[in-house]
This record gives sequence, structure tokens and C-alpha cells, in this order.
Amino acid sequence: MVNIELDGNTLSPEAMLLAATGIATVSISENAVPGIDAARKVVEGIIERGEVAYGINTGFGALCNTNIDAESLGQLQINLIRSHACGIGEMMDAVPVRAMMIARANSLCKGNSGIRLEVIQRLIDMLNLGLTPVVPRIGSLGASGDLAPLAHVALTLIGEGNIIDEDGNL
Repeated sequence: MVNIELDGNTLSPEAMLLAATGIATVSISENAVPGIDAARKVVEGIIERGEVAYGINTGFGALCNTNIDAESLGQLQINLIRSHACGIGEMMDAVPVRAMMIARANSLCKGNSGIRLEVIQRLIDMLNLGLTPVVPRIGSLGASGDLAPLAHVALTLIGEGNIIDEDGNL
């Protein structure tokens, strides 16, 4: 089986389709790991030093000036995922959901987000195991249009939400 290495820079539409349809597996390029780790250390440093940084240890939107204590940061992230998972309607087909997962994993491999390597690996593990999150077709938040669908994917990473296996079983 062909393997597609994600590095944040070189993913082609053809490679994405191969992986989204299960013809290829996906992995994180070793070249991407130092950047991912370095960005994570930046986030950890902000928290350790008690610096205030939007989206890391503050509220969001109108609550951007509300500081969140270090002990509550995990709950803040879970609440953000839950609040954004607001899609409705029929579920999307598996291939577009899997393509979305690959695109997000690839962009995270760029090393700009501060995410833990393990989170990206979990997305990739789901892909390689043929597991696809249930993502409703309708609804999103903000200008990008991807927040609600990605939040439904993220729900599965925290043990919530629903997953369909490669045979279509919920």
C-alpha cells in the first residue's frame, strides 16, 4: 500500500484522494516533527510563564479579556470543541470527511499551531484504521466555514461524538 507523508507543504489533491478513499495510508513526515514540537513548546512556555495569549489562556470573542487559570485550560478546550460542534442534518459522506481530516492533519504538520504531536497522530490513526467521524452536512461558525465540521471531528478525539467504521457501522 502507498503511504502519504504529511509535511504541511506538499500534499497534492491526488494524494489526498488516495488516502481519503483508503487506497493509501497516511503518516507524519519526520521532517515535520521538529516544527510541531517547537510550536508546542512555545504554547507550553506561555502557560508556564503566565503570559496572556488569546486562545491559549483567555476566553474567546467577547470574552477575550477574561483570563483562564492554568487548572481550567483543559476544560476550556473541551468546552470550545463542544460549543462549536453545532452542525445539523444528514451526515456527510465518508470520503469528504476523511479528506477534511487529511487536510487538517497536513496543515497541523506545518508546525504553526502549537498542537501536540499525539493529537495529529490520533487523527492519522483514525484514517489508517478506516474510522470516520460522523459530521453533519449543515452549519458552521465564523468566516472559514470549517469550525463546526472540524469540531465534530475533534469530538471523536476526546471520546465523544460518533464514528463509522470502514463497513459503515456506527
